Amino acid sequence: MAIDLKEEFGLLKGEMTNAVNAFISGCKEFNPKGKTGGILVCADIDGNIIASAQIGEIEGDPQKYYDTAYRKIQQMVDNPGHLSSYPSRDPEKGKWGGGIHLFEIGLFAFSGLPELADEACLLKALDNRGLILDLQFMVEVLALSENRIFENLNC
Repeated sequence: MAIDLKEEFGLLKGEMTNAVNAFISGCKEFNPKGKTGGILVCADIDGNIIASAQIGEIEGDPQKYYDTAYRKIQQMVDNPGHLSSYPSRDPEKGKWGGGIHLFEIGLFAFSGLPELADEACLLKALDNRGLILDLQFMVEVLALSENRIFENLNC
């Protein structure tokens, strides 16, 4: 599947905004600190950053969230067989879930919400854009992190 990642990123931002808004309004029990946004990063399959954007409102320094999203991309580059960044998470080293590896398309990461919300919103946005072609892929990603937020996103 040949995709122009820069063009796709522009469209993905809209879906990501919808997913984040759905999380904020419908998943309050998963958001005890009331976070309302983050940084979305897209990279090619080699980990070269194609684009990044702020989604929603960020409390504090946006660079912090960019750096975390970039680390999620790097986790997937360092572990090329992983479906997401979750299997290589190591909170003591600042490594988190919230990155999705679409093997023939690119690497995507979001940082700013609670960890499982980052993953759920990103997965929902990618699916809504039609970039996830295999339902089993989505099932496996969600199972790896035991993510219960995704099923609560209504967008």
